[in-house]
Amino acid sequence: MNKENIITQIKKNSNEVYRISEKEYEGYRFIDVRIYYQDRKTQEWKPTTKGISIMPNNAEEIINGILKAMEVMGFTKEPTSTSANIDNREWVKEETEHGNRYTLKDVEMIQQGIKNHESDNS
Repeated sequence: MNKENIITQIKKNSNEVYRISEKEYEGYRFIDVRIYYQDRKTQEWKPTTKGISIMPNNAEEIINGILKAMEVMGFTKEPTSTSANIDNREWVKEETEHGNRYTLKDVEMIQQGIKNHESDNS
């Protein structure tokens, strides 16, 4: 039996999303992070082969690895407003010679979704 519980979706571009789901297959529960695309004919969201399935006991290490990679790549955490609210921060790439800024809220959303899900199931 294959069960899926969608935790969240994050827009990747105009016709793709990152979908984070809790899945169960043959009695094993895992976290699935996968790219879905919208079928142009049916408008249904369909999975691609691009994704990863993570056992919950490995999720924190994987998230920490992603955060470390972001740090190595020059992404830092900065407030998005004058508020000191820690929840109002986003990942931004430091200014480049072209003045580009990149936001990466996805990692924190994944991390919070996993923490919420783990606390709901304990």
